[in-house]
Amino acid sequence: MDAIYNEFNSQQPQSILTVLNDHMPAEVRYLISNRPYGKRLELMIASPDWSAAQLARRLIIRFNYPQDLTAVLDNLSSHEAVESVYFDFTLNPLEIQPEQPSSEEDIVVNLSYLPFGCDYPSPTNSSGEDYDVTINGSVIELDVSAYRNFLPSTTICSISPTQLSAYNLGSLPTGDYTVMVNHVYNADAFPVTQQQRNVVGQFPLMVRGSQVTAVPAFSFWAVISLTCLLLISSFPFRERWF
Repeated sequence: MDAIYNEFNSQQPQSILTVLNDHMPAEVRYLISNRPYGKRLELMIASPDWSAAQLARRLIIRFNYPQDLTAVLDNLSSHEAVESVYFDFTLNPLEIQPEQPSSEEDIVVNLSYLPFGCDYPSPTNSSGEDYDVTINGSVIELDVSAYRNFLPSTTICSISPTQLSAYNLGSLPTGDYTVMVNHVYNADAFPVTQQQRNVVGQFPLMVRGSQVTAVPAFSFWAVISLTCLLLISSFPFRERWF
C-alpha cells in the first residue's frame, strides 16, 4: 500500500496497481492520514482483522470527471494485492451518440450529472432552458443549468450518481474539439459570460469527415468520478511514520 501511495505522489509509474498507469488518478491518499507506528503498528500487524487495522490499510483513489473507469474497477476487483474495492458515482459517466456520426448528423453527449458539494441540477433556468452550447473555434462550451444549495455547516450532503442526461451539440464540421462541461448557477438566461461558468470537466472530441470519435482522456481537475477504497493486504508497514 505504501508503494502505491509513494509512487503516485512522487510521480513514478505504478509497480503494483499497473492499471493506474493507463488510467491516471487525480489523487491517491490514505483514508487514515495519521499513520500508525510503534506499538500500535505492531498490534495492527498482529491483528489484521481488527477494524482499526483495516481502516489503516485503505487508500482513496480519486479520478477526474468524466472518465470511464470500468476497466479500473474490473482490474482492482481481481487484483491479488487488493482485499476489496468500493466505488461511488457512475463508472462511465460519458456516452456520445451516434458513436461514429457524419458531420451532417447531430452529436448528442450523454452525461451523468456530478454536483459540487450540496449542488443539484436545476430543471431549467429562469428562461426555461436546461443547457446551452457555445462554439468558439475548437472549444465547445456545454453550460448546464444548476442550483447551488447552501445548507447549515453541520449538515452532511447526500450525493449520489444520476442517470445520463442528453445534451445535443448539433452538427459539427470536421476538426478536433475540446468540450468544456460547465455548471451555471442561477443564470437568468443563456448565453452566459465566462465568469458565470464553473468548470466540471472536459473531454476531447474528434470530427473527421463522416466519423466522430470521443477519446476517453481527461485532464482537468474537477470533482470525484470514482472513489476506490482499497484494503491492501500487504503487511507489514515498512515505512517509518511521523
